[in-house]
Amino acid sequence: MKILHTSDWHLGRTFHGTSLHDVSERFIDELIATVTEENIDAVLISGDVYDNATPSTETIQLLNRALTGLVAAGAQVIFSSGNHDSPRRLGFGAELFATAGVHIMTRCEQAWQHPVILSKDGARVGVYAIPYLNPRYHGPVLGVEPTHAGVLGAVTERIRENIAELRKEGNLDYSIALAHAFITRAPAAREQEDTGGEQTALTEPARSDSERDISIGGVDAAPASLFDGIDYTALGHLHRRQRVSDTIRYSGSPLAFSFSEENHVKGAWLLTLTRDAGGVSASIDPINWDTTLHLKTLRGTLTELLNNPAFEPYEDAFCRIYLEQENRPLNPVEQLRKRFPHIASFEFRSTVEQVQRSPYHRTRENITPQVMCREFYAYVRGAPLSEREEEILTAIIEEATEPGGDAADSKASACSSTD
Repeated sequence: MKILHTSDWHLGRTFHGTSLHDVSERFIDELIATVTEENIDAVLISGDVYDNATPSTETIQLLNRALTGLVAAGAQVIFSSGNHDSPRRLGFGAELFATAGVHIMTRCEQAWQHPVILSKDGARVGVYAIPYLNPRYHGPVLGVEPTHAGVLGAVTERIRENIAELRKEGNLDYSIALAHAFITRAPAAREQEDTGGEQTALTEPARSDSERDISIGGVDAAPASLFDGIDYTALGHLHRRQRVSDTIRYSGSPLAFSFSEENHVKGAWLLTLTRDAGGVSASIDPINWDTTLHLKTLRGTLTELLNNPAFEPYEDAFCRIYLEQENRPLNPVEQLRKRFPHIASFEFRSTVEQVQRSPYHRTRENITPQVMCREFYAYVRGAPLSEREEEILTAIIEEATEPGGDAADSKASACSSTD
């Protein structure tokens, strides 16, 4: 039996004001092709199917196309609501969809009362889908502390009871839980993060900028020990594919949704379950997606950014540009868009020492025109005047304040009107 663990599709997402619908369509096409080619029996989606609670008609149609294609490819689909989804909207028609092999879990009690039982070649697998549970609401309902650890602990305890009952009856060989939460490793359990080649030791899962804060009382984490006794836990919420432990994993999002993810290798986890004399064993392998949202952070002077051939591969990417040189040129973004039309973020960073930016509420008695102009220029530009600019400023001020001149009379009149 083959089971594909995905999550955080975020259909309907935009990136810096640009719709990602077309890219999401390509991902769905690749997903359906993969399920067909690999003969995958079930696809899991661990929450955040949609990017918001009120998806557009176009986005709903895309999910419909995805589910239709996956079922036609021979797979059952099991998914739960995430913190971005509306449980009521997502769960509409769930009983009817289940008859077609699409199992939508949006209610708390479904997690332990209605596991989806998958059967193939004598192996019976129970899938327990836990929707995102808001601790403030579900804590009192479950009779526990209104924390993520409290509500998840109450649900997983009930799931373990159901697993024990089914095993006792001989009706279960392997258990899988879906959850949408931030789950931390035990301090002593250092695992290896999968980055598509490079292995990095981490003490807790890595976050991304595109994930919504789910803190309650300043705490958003729950311990991995809550899933003890469950054979595999398919997590959603964090957008980087990574391990919490060998049996507790995040699949990550299929696309990069922030520049903090530009170096992520996006994909999913493929569980291959095999039954033998000792029971059901699982091998877990990564699957990488070819569909990507090409993001790149670029740094350099305006001349380098416009002319360096090393930047050619990124001309069609969504770019975050840091312009690093002494002075800010005129209309830099307009010039850069001629080469990089998809500039999502731009920031000028002067390479000279920054001066302190402060307001200029000083009286005429303690500040000279030279100092006022110099500080105002530095405040606006973020860098001091050059030697040549100081010379020009001095000449202008001397001409304007020359005794008997029209400029001096005008300045005096202007000053007197503010006294």
